[in-house]
Amino acid sequence: MKRLIAFMLVLTAITCVLISASSCKKDEPIIEEKPPIYLSEESLTLNKGESATISVISQDKLDTLSIKWSATDTKVVSFEKDSVSLKIKGLLEGESQIKLLISGKVIDTIDIKVITPSLQVRLPSGKLVLSQNQVVTVTAYTQLTSSEDAKWWVETDKITIESQNLIARVSILENCPNGEYKASVTFAGQIANFTIIVGK
Repeated sequence: MKRLIAFMLVLTAITCVLISASSCKKDEPIIEEKPPIYLSEESLTLNKGESATISVISQDKLDTLSIKWSATDTKVVSFEKDSVSLKIKGLLEGESQIKLLISGKVIDTIDIKVITPSLQVRLPSGKLVLSQNQVVTVTAYTQLTSSEDAKWWVETDKITIESQNLIARVSILENCPNGEYKASVTFAGQIANFTIIVGK
């Protein structure tokens, strides 16, 4: 009799567990809660020379004096603290991780990648073929940013380049001898070389 009662109790317990398990909604999405303090970005890609700002997100008021920052490679990035935000600048191509520390404890990290985008002048076959008295518009392409305008150069004064930043008008003067001439555009510390061919 005792065995029968014990069996019935175990059977009842198993039935209750199965019923409660079947009543759970399996399709409900799991909502991952954010920690009380975290950074506004998990990762960031910057062009060399470019800056970006990240912020500390907190549910409570923070003591800004307790906030410290560190980087695994200060040759790749530099940073400047401003209350609960951080201005990051890409210095050198590579990767670095910045850590947010509060009262000496690492709270969150952000992975930074710095790239060097290319500056290029797109020309057919890499050369620009012009005839006497011809004027052609040339454009340089880049993802770089700079407060200074692009500087265009050509090795002869028989060819003129009038520019509006990354767009230039190339003019061949009447008495320019046929031949190949070196030219370039400089922008944000990078240079793109190209060739101007006058005549056939």
